[in-house]
Amino acid sequence: AGAGAPTGSAIAGAGQINVGRFSFTAPATTGVTVSGMTFTKVGVVSDSNISNLYLADVNTGAVVAQFQSLSASVATFSGLALNVAAGQTAWYELRADISSSATSGNTIAFDLTGVTTVGSTSVAGLPVKGNVLTVTSVSNPAIATVSMTETTNSSANSTVDAGTNSVLVSQWTVAVTNSPVYLRSLQYSFVGSANVGDVRNLRLLVNGNQVATLPMAATETVFSMNANPLKLNTGNSTLQIFADVAGSPNRTFRFSLLQPYKANFMDSQYNAGITATVTNTSYSFSINTGSITVAVASDSPTTAVPAG
Repeated sequence: AGAGAPTGSAIAGAGQINVGRFSFTAPATTGVTVSGMTFTKVGVVSDSNISNLYLADVNTGAVVAQFQSLSASVATFSGLALNVAAGQTAWYELRADISSSATSGNTIAFDLTGVTTVGSTSVAGLPVKGNVLTVTSVSNPAIATVSMTETTNSSANSTVDAGTNSVLVSQWTVAVTNSPVYLRSLQYSFVGSANVGDVRNLRLLVNGNQVATLPMAATETVFSMNANPLKLNTGNSTLQIFADVAGSPNRTFRFSLLQPYKANFMDSQYNAGITATVTNTSYSFSINTGSITVAVASDSPTTAVPAG
């Protein structure tokens, strides 16, 4: 555990609560790929009160793995491919969804008890103790809620010509209740047969204001606002993604929030994470072959050309 490690309380009913932050430093001479992590729960909160665990990249806020069904107080994330460059340090955060039925006053912590690497590089420093948190309940106001509903199908054309710029490729209504929230990151899955490199110059707008950009799409397209979270007041906000569609004719694509945890919000009143309710549509774009328009230049000569 280190800078940004959680302290104090964990609110019953909150989602993606930061329950531990851990650093991984590679040797100066070689990079390391972390392939697995094992966490052990301590404290009196029961396993059944932890509905999900998430491993997230602290830098981007993106969730890199999910774990369900905590058993015997042990959670093992396997099949990871987290690269740490030679001499560099990477930070990862363990997050948890805590049931609203968790008893106030009970304690919880997660220790990092195991790390596996590609090539079986030795790992020093284990176990790493997590800070102990105390469960608490809130009611006035209740913890904030966030509902995201995709409205792309009512706001965008279903076809787009290759070579078209500033295309509205995703639109959502975000409804917030109880207290304002902070938007920390959005992690969209790029779905379809189009080449991700052909969808470029992405711009994320909230209520018409540009808040984040990306040079191109990716299989997991992450808009990170971790360094400066965006405050959304109670009520409805409109979230839009615009992009340039450079190629991939006769193919399709869409941006989808496949899992609710890929939208990372925090209650501004209690500084606690929130699991959003997400409603996707199956709306997708078909890319047409682009066209070229040929015209005579305005300064083209119009007089007769003398023979010879």
